[in-house]
Amino acid sequence: MSVPVGETAVHLSRTRIVLGLLLLVGLVGYGGYGYVQQSQALSDAVAVQATVTDAGIDRREAGRGIEYVPRVEYTYRYRGETYTGD
Repeated sequence: MSVPVGETAVHLSRTRIVLGLLLLVGLVGYGGYGYVQQSQALSDAVAVQATVTDAGIDRREAGRGIEYVPRVEYTYRYRGETYTGD
């Protein structure tokens, strides 16, 4: 099979087409699975009160100069247990 790309014809074998389609189906399936997992996690979310325990800005040397990154740490309680996040 020959597919025109601009002025050049690209020749694709049946094997490459099948492998490309399998890769495409795999990527779509993986993305769909991640979407379903995230949607389920959000639908089961519970609102809690959190307390900010530390906040600041970290200064890092980056490839093109200096990068400033915000940093926030917090704690919250859920079902009698205390959790920490950042």
